[in-house]
Amino acid sequence: TLHDAWLLAGHCAHSFNCEKWKTGCGSCPDITIPVALERDNSAFNWKRKRRVFEQSTLYVAAPSQWLLNKAKQSILASGTRGFHHIIHGVDTSVFRPADKARCRSQLKLPQDTFVVLFAANGIRKNRWKDFPTLIAAVRKISTDVSNKNILFVALGQDGQQEDYGSAEIRFISYIANRNEVATYYAAANVYVHAARAETFPNAILEAMAAGIPVVASAVGGIPE
Repeated sequence: TLHDAWLLAGHCAHSFNCEKWKTGCGSCPDITIPVALERDNSAFNWKRKRRVFEQSTLYVAAPSQWLLNKAKQSILASGTRGFHHIIHGVDTSVFRPADKARCRSQLKLPQDTFVVLFAANGIRKNRWKDFPTLIAAVRKISTDVSNKNILFVALGQDGQQEDYGSAEIRFISYIANRNEVATYYAAANVYVHAARAETFPNAILEAMAAGIPVVASAVGGIPE
């Protein structure tokens, strides 16, 4: 089961705009992309993976058609007998619409504020997310909608509160409890997901299951 593109390339979990995973890697444009390399042995890794796949009998599943299409164009295809598109499921007994006022009261969020939620593990330094775009959006909204209080809740990151005019960013540490995370979804007016690379993010599915609209970057499997 594919959750990223690591099996397809010489080292990276997502290649962004690089297409060398199709032809052999080598002269890697960025060896710091996770999983990072100490030196560029991406061509060797790519050939080693291809050799393993050629001797294998594989059945490959991916949660997005985008990733499945990449797999079909990759070295993984040589040993694959079947490709299957299996979308992630969401537990709708947990992630579901709930009374917004009650949820905000439970989380100590203001009742008279427009709440925007973004959830990710380590938002600021997460290589796959796009925190600079989120900050730019906050600054723009604080200027364009100066007559309304806006609260951005960044769930999954420690940090001090940041204020931008009528907009505020509140950082909330990572939460493992699914029920509490679901309460944040239900308390929000909209969920935003700024990303540079994504396969098929659970957070977006969970937000939709909670009944709130989603604004997200059109990358990877997100448009699906």
